[in-house]
Amino acid sequence: MAISDVLPAILLFAYLGLLAAVVLVYGRLRDQTMEEYAVAGRSYPWWMMLFTVLATWIIASFYTSWFAMAGTSGAIAFYIVLYTIAGLVVYYAIAPRIWKWGKLHDLYNMPDFIRLRFDSPTLAVLVAIGAIVIGAPWQVLSIKTFGMLMYEATNGTISFDVGMGIITAVVLGYIVFSGMRSVVVTDFVQGIISTVIVFIALVWISNALFGGFGPLLDQVATQQSELLTVQGSTGYWASIILTGTIGGYAWLEIFNRIFLAKDVTEVKKVAVGAPILVTVTSFMVLVLGLGVGLVPEAAEAGQSAFFVMAEAAGGPLLLAGVGIIVLAAGMSSIDSQLATMGVVVSWNVVKELKPDISTGKAVNVSRVVIVAWVLVAYYLATLDLPLLARIAIWTYEGIVHLFPPIALGLIWKRGNATAALAGIVVGLTTTYGINFLLAPSVGGPIAELAGFTGAIIGLPLNVAIYVIGAYVGTDVEYVDELFAEVAEYDGESLDLESRQQVLDRYDPIAPAEDD
Repeated sequence: MAISDVLPAILLFAYLGLLAAVVLVYGRLRDQTMEEYAVAGRSYPWWMMLFTVLATWIIASFYTSWFAMAGTSGAIAFYIVLYTIAGLVVYYAIAPRIWKWGKLHDLYNMPDFIRLRFDSPTLAVLVAIGAIVIGAPWQVLSIKTFGMLMYEATNGTISFDVGMGIITAVVLGYIVFSGMRSVVVTDFVQGIISTVIVFIALVWISNALFGGFGPLLDQVATQQSELLTVQGSTGYWASIILTGTIGGYAWLEIFNRIFLAKDVTEVKKVAVGAPILVTVTSFMVLVLGLGVGLVPEAAEAGQSAFFVMAEAAGGPLLLAGVGIIVLAAGMSSIDSQLATMGVVVSWNVVKELKPDISTGKAVNVSRVVIVAWVLVAYYLATLDLPLLARIAIWTYEGIVHLFPPIALGLIWKRGNATAALAGIVVGLTTTYGINFLLAPSVGGPIAELAGFTGAIIGLPLNVAIYVIGAYVGTDVEYVDELFAEVAEYDGESLDLESRQQVLDRYDPIAPAEDD
C-alpha cells in the first residue's frame, strides 16, 4: 500500500489528536456546577465566541448536501447565504436582552428563558421536549455524515461504519469529560478551519480545475446557464429563506451560544463580525459548487462531489485537507447539539420534575442522557434511511414555531403561557397538516400555495393566536420589573431593585439543599 493511500487517514487522526490535546490543556471543567458545565462560566470574549457561533451554525452537510445542491439545482442553494445573513442580524437584535436576563437569573438555555418570561414550568418542559425531538434527525444525519466523509477522505481505507464510530466516540468523549467548555475550545479551532482555512482549499480547487472563480462562472454561464437563476417556484425559495432566518435561533444549541459570552458587549461584537465572515465563506463554497457539473467524476459523485473535486485538484494532500474541513464542521455542530440537549434534559426536564436532585447529579444525568442518545443515534445512522435528509430539512418548518414566543416575549410585555402554547400547537398542526396533505414530497414545495410551504400559513396563525391570547389572558405578574432589569443592569452589579422584585414572585430552578 502506497503512502498516498494512507496519508489522508494519517492526517485525519493527527487532527483528532490535536483536538484531544486542546481539550486536555484548555477544556477542563473548572468546577462541578451547572453554570460551568452548561455555559462554561459565561467567560468567553468575542473572538472566541465568533468562531464558536460560526462553527455551530455551519454544519458538515453544507459541504456535502448543499455543495451538491448548488451543482444540480443552482442558485436556489444560495438561500443558505441569505438566511444566514438575516439570521445573524436577528441575533444582533435579540441576543443582548437574552444575555442580560441569563446573567441576572442564571439561565442556561431556551427553556430556561421561556420559564422565566412566561412563569410557566409546564410550558418550559414542553418546549424543551419539542426542541429535542425536532433536533434529533440532525444528530443522526451528522453521525451518518461522519461515516461518509471518513470513507471518502481516506479513499475507503476507513469503512463507513468504522468512520462513524471513531468520530462519534471522540466527540462523545470530550463532551462527557468537560461539558460546554470543551465544546467551546474545540469549536474555536474548528470554526477557524471551517470558515477561514477553507479559503485555501477553495482557491486551490478553483484554480486547478477551472483557472479561478472568474473562469468557473464563465464556463457555468456558457454550459449550464440555468444554474444561475432560481429554477421552479420562487415561493419555495422564499419559504426556506424565511424559515431558516426565523428558526435559526430557536435551535437549542444556537440559543445556548448567547449565554457563553462574558458580557453583553462581547455578544454585540460577535453579531457584527459573524455575518461578514460567514457570508463570504458560504458564498464562495456554493460558487465552487456550481462547477460540479463541469467535472464528470464530481457530477456522478452526488454528495461526495467536494471530495472528488479536491482529490482531482490536489491529490491525497488536498483530499485530507478537505476531509478535515468537513470533519471540523460536522464535529462542531453535533457537539453543541449533544451538550445542550443533555443539559436541557437533566436541568429542564428531570430537575423540573424532581427538584431535590443535586447539581452534581444533574450534571451526571446529562452525561448519561448524552451517551444513551448517541448509542441510539449511531444505530439509526447505520440503517438505510433515504428520507432522513428531507425530514431534517422539514424540521425547520417546526422549529420556527418556537420563535414567536421568544421574539414577542422579548419586545412586548403582553403575553402569557396559555397564549404561547396555543400559538405553538395551532401553528405546528396547521403547518404539518398542510405539508402532509399537499406536499408532493417530504420537505418539498406545495403547488397549491404557489410553491410556499405549510409554515407560511402556520406561522402567521401562531402569531395571531399569541396576540389574541395576550389580550384575552393575564400578563405575567412581574413582567414590568423583568423589562426594567434590562435598562437597569450596568454589566456589573446584580443588586437591582427590579431583579429582587422578580425573584420575590418567581420560583426558579435552583440547586438542591445538599449542593
